[in-house]
Amino acid sequence: YKARPFVEKNQNKMLTLIAHQQAASKKLVEKLQHIDESYELTHGELEKSKELEKEVNNMNRQYTVDTQNIADGKGVYSAIQDSWLQMLDRLREIDQEQAKMSTDVDGLYDSENVANDSIKRFKQEVSLVYRRLERRNLPGNPDSFVQMYTLVVNEIGHVSDELSQVRINMEKISNELIQISDDVERLKREADDIINSANLVELTTQYANKYADKDAIKQAQKLAMQLYNEYNYKDALDTIATALEKVEPGSYQRLENAYYSEQRE
Repeated sequence: YKARPFVEKNQNKMLTLIAHQQAASKKLVEKLQHIDESYELTHGELEKSKELEKEVNNMNRQYTVDTQNIADGKGVYSAIQDSWLQMLDRLREIDQEQAKMSTDVDGLYDSENVANDSIKRFKQEVSLVYRRLERRNLPGNPDSFVQMYTLVVNEIGHVSDELSQVRINMEKISNELIQISDDVERLKREADDIINSANLVELTTQYANKYADKDAIKQAQKLAMQLYNEYNYKDALDTIATALEKVEPGSYQRLENAYYSEQRE
């Protein structure tokens, strides 16, 4: 009899809460079914939402049995109270779980827009890197740069294709975009290294002309230019810088410091 006041007081409240959660569960399942047509739900959201809907419907059936037993005078109020208290706790948990699920999938639309913007930006950045090297009018680009450039262009093209599919996997695409971002930055650094090395080869070779009467410098200049024309700018720089340092210690370091100081201005 101690449980009877609780049951009578909360009978209508239980009906309202269960009905509300049933409606919310049905709405979420329908929403996820619609989203599943455009996006791969990689964490089993649709299946989970259906399980939660089924669980809420089972609660409704149990509530119906309980209220019928009360009407028939067969209800055990203490058992019904325990059952309803458990239902209330579980309904709160389900409501929170469904709200989080709904918010998470809402982010898929935003993620797709961000991904498309990122692809556009990456294409522009890669194009700028390539044009910057073209403007420098070097004999050619090292194989390592060409391979890296080709890799990045292919990565961008692949994700661009994925984003144009009818049904896309945003989690996979997001991970691929992180990799592309790293690779684009690496490509920029490689382009910087190429341009800086080529510029320093020219500066150092010109400076070394003051020692043109020395065989070691002549040979170093010749080898450096050969490597330069083979697009091996780093080795070309190392060759002429090493030879210059031997005849005038500290000279290359001064040239390099002055060059990078000017670049920063």
